Amino acid sequence: MLAGLGGFIRPPLMFYGMVTLAFGTWVWLRGRPWRSWSPPLLSRVMLGWILFAVGGGLLWWTNLLRFGDGFEFGHRLNLSSAIYATRFPHPFQDTSLVAAARELFGALFLTREFNGYDFYRQGFFPGQASAPRWRHFFFRTYDVSYVPWLLAGWGWACWWLWRGWKGPGDTDPGASGSPAQGPAALPPGLIRGVLGGWSLAVTLLLTGFYLRVPVLSSRYLLDFAPAWVGAMLAGWLGLTGRCHRAWSQGLLGLALIGWLGLELHMNRALPGPAGSTTWAGVMSARDRRPERPPVQLSD
Repeated sequence: MLAGLGGFIRPPLMFYGMVTLAFGTWVWLRGRPWRSWSPPLLSRVMLGWILFAVGGGLLWWTNLLRFGDGFEFGHRLNLSSAIYATRFPHPFQDTSLVAAARELFGALFLTREFNGYDFYRQGFFPGQASAPRWRHFFFRTYDVSYVPWLLAGWGWACWWLWRGWKGPGDTDPGASGSPAQGPAALPPGLIRGVLGGWSLAVTLLLTGFYLRVPVLSSRYLLDFAPAWVGAMLAGWLGLTGRCHRAWSQGLLGLALIGWLGLELHMNRALPGPAGSTTWAGVMSARDRRPERPPVQLSD
């Protein structure tokens, strides 16, 4: 039910909820021979999916009541600077998938300049498509240093899931330990595989979504962050699990701290670095009045 209600917070959270429920179902049924899938067992699985559908159905119903369409979230009804990009057939929908994928990769990992309120600025990040699109980039998100993390997590996830597909008796490839006991017990490698596989599935759904939407912003790209944390954690656990010497694990820890420090140091945003605002600052901004030149009236 909670997974289905995630769309009320942000619609792309429905992708997270759906993938989480799918992987949770697989983990729960894993190790049980299909001949033992009794009606009570399957009814519990169906109940979970029905509750998920109820959560998503509530979102669809409220959209229908508010906007007359269950799939309308107000994005085609609000008055904003993206009005022309969202009300009519937009040019980006005719962009090839290759060009759209190149733009999404550049927006995720290669953006170094911000366009502020110049929403239709051309050529300010590598890979940007020539088709007009509402784009709003005002803070830094990711860079190419994330790519090895993600590829390592997803690659090991596929390996672990393939090794762990046979049943609960498998152990972590390359690690020592006793076989898992019972359907609910998962080997360490398979836990990492589920984590990385969950990340990859959500990333594919989000990628398909952002390849075609008419608007793109740095804040929208944060939708990828939870999934990518999963892949990076899977990759980190796989790497440290194969380094059994204390000095090698210490070096890895120092490298991680150094990378995090570098990412924090390179953090940039408009009009300046991110920070917090005190209540006194909020009150001061509220009382501030913009200076306007006097209006000259003529006959």
